[in-house]
Amino acid sequence: MKESYQGTRTEVDRAIRRLQTLETLILGAIVLVALVGGAVVAYLLHLTLELPFRTTWVVLSLLLFGIPGAWVVFKERKESRQDSLHQSRH
Repeated sequence: MKESYQGTRTEVDRAIRRLQTLETLILGAIVLVALVGGAVVAYLLHLTLELPFRTTWVVLSLLLFGIPGAWVVFKERKESRQDSLHQSRH
């Protein structure tokens, strides 16, 4: 009986590995966009307002990565709480 599920288990494991790879690539792209976007805005602020480039770049990059990340975390927690409340009612 166990042998009949081995092919399915192999396919599921392969799909999980591919999704983990895709998730890693997407996260890497997000970090790259945050760094490049922060650098561009920091450079423009450095030219116009004479703010220090490196400090501004670090702060902006963290904001560009942190604010959307925090939004996703809070949204997931809210959905998780709603799901648990819905399940406890039934």
